[in-house]
Amino acid sequence: MPNLTRNELLSKGNALPKFIETELGKEKLCIECQEYWPLDHEFWFTYRNKPNKKGERTIGYEAACKCCYGIRYRPQKQKGTGQIKSYFERGGEF
Repeated sequence: MPNLTRNELLSKGNALPKFIETELGKEKLCIECQEYWPLDHEFWFTYRNKPNKKGERTIGYEAACKCCYGIRYRPQKQKGTGQIKSYFERGGEF
């Protein structure tokens, strides 16, 4: 793929690549914020993949970065969603 900017990729209707190579090394696209972050344990949660044909397990990285993980996969745990509302906020009438 030629070196195109992010805006050029989006304007042509192409999807952004999942991985890019930069001066920081390999970076991965977050599916929630649509930003690229370095592919390491600081920015991504990891999991162990299923064994391949050789029987080796590799490290897999989640699709959403650590910052967006809760928003994407645990929306019920967001701040403010479980707060007790007053009678008026629940729609009560005087």
